[in-house]
Amino acid sequence: MAATNSDGVLNSDSDNDSHISDDISLEDVTECDQPTQDEFGSDRDPHQQSDGIDDNEGNSNRNPMKKLVVKAVLDALRIKHKSGVSVSTFEDVLEYGKTLLFTSLGADVDGDILSTLWPKSWNDVQLLSKEEGYEDAKQYFICFCREEKEFTRDGKTTKKFVYDGKYSVMENKHDRCSHCGNKGYIKYMYLGLENKVKNWFRNKTMCTKMLAHWYEKEHWLENMEGWPLKKEIWDGNRWSELQWFWNPESVWALPTRCLHCDIPISADHLINSQDRDAKGVFQIVECPVCFENFEHCIKMAKGSPLNLALIGHFDGWQPFGTSYRGSGSFEVTIGNMKK
Repeated sequence: MAATNSDGVLNSDSDNDSHISDDISLEDVTECDQPTQDEFGSDRDPHQQSDGIDDNEGNSNRNPMKKLVVKAVLDALRIKHKSGVSVSTFEDVLEYGKTLLFTSLGADVDGDILSTLWPKSWNDVQLLSKEEGYEDAKQYFICFCREEKEFTRDGKTTKKFVYDGKYSVMENKHDRCSHCGNKGYIKYMYLGLENKVKNWFRNKTMCTKMLAHWYEKEHWLENMEGWPLKKEIWDGNRWSELQWFWNPESVWALPTRCLHCDIPISADHLINSQDRDAKGVFQIVECPVCFENFEHCIKMAKGSPLNLALIGHFDGWQPFGTSYRGSGSFEVTIGNMKK
């Protein structure tokens, strides 16, 4: 699940969310400096929030000629993708498309401005695509720390690499693992969600679709049994169990990570930790894994209809020509939209 508030990400170790507002009030935990109100305002109606977004807000102030150029270039990119032509051939197609477009223009269109906006090379097309929200996948290098051990079975001794539970993710192929000192031997292409989510919120139509669960909130809000007629994901029992994530009246404490070993620590563990002062602003937290102590100020999150439910699906496959390496893709879709 993705929270609209940057601090509102919940990582619970169990489905028994005992740290949610049903069992904890704001008086139980004094927060550091941060109010529980989300960044959109807790008293605003989500319908009003969506009305504050103009149709195609990201495009509302755009030069109409720029919009025309973008559409034509995107069409040309689709042709390139389907035909598999080279970059050189694509640039020829781009020039030919420009000629066709200019011959069809009316007298009221300024050809000089349009010619300035039209990309002249593959690099110009890439820059234009990035302006429209396109993002290249970034390559990382992963090291799973391992050590060689001998195993004897039926009188036969073999050597195998054994994973020791530690790993590092490096941005450059020459970087060294912070644990074992080796270079990353697994190449990993990663396309993050940050720009993807920003693109989702670029126009009113998409925002309205992502509020579909709230338009049918009577199906799940304050209803723990689910909706009798199952048509959408929020008609099921599981969505009703997690309704606090979208309910503006729900408040809960956020988990954290150990400052020493970086493992997640549940909100329940934080709340039950020893207070450092009488006001209970800071807790003395003992990590349940490494048993080191550190100070922590508990932060609170609040439900919002604008929070997103993300559905992940992983597909793995074995590349041709090798039986030692595998590939996979992780697909993320929005659960708040009608199917």
